[in-house]
Amino acid sequence: MKTKTIYLCGVCETEYPTLAEAEECEARAKRMSPRFKVGDVVTGRSGFGWFNGDPAWISNPEVAAGGKPEPGGVSTKGSQPGHGNCFGDCCTYSFFYVVTAIDEDTHQTSLPHRVRYHVATKAMSGTEGYRNGYTFDDGHVTLTKVSNPPDAVVKGLADLIGEKSETLL
Repeated sequence: MKTKTIYLCGVCETEYPTLAEAEECEARAKRMSPRFKVGDVVTGRSGFGWFNGDPAWISNPEVAAGGKPEPGGVSTKGSQPGHGNCFGDCCTYSFFYVVTAIDEDTHQTSLPHRVRYHVATKAMSGTEGYRNGYTFDDGHVTLTKVSNPPDAVVKGLADLIGEKSETLL
């Protein structure tokens, strides 16, 4: 009979062949330090989602033809004539999101213990695409905190707090 010793991270239970590797995994979990807090209003990237909700949650309404947002994902009818759709803030709606929950990504074995931010917006109703998602500090959509979010967004975010998403932003 042979005996095989494995070591588990006490946080995510990832298996390691050595004690040192398991301890390093646990140490990464202890170093997790979120850059945002639940309730922070943030922006991500433009070009994600389909606007069909509250126009107050669009962070760049000036890309809309005539300055009035209409349902859709892209609005290039005048903001950048001849520019086409570059999926940048100059051509595509970008939304305000609220950080609804913060937890740890324990599913990614190559990057265990990453801080995961769950965010939601009211710019999307959820009938066409997702109105929420999750992301990380690096390796995906980077969030930027909004220092002075519009009052309409601040007043409308309370019912989103606590939502968690199963979908990557």
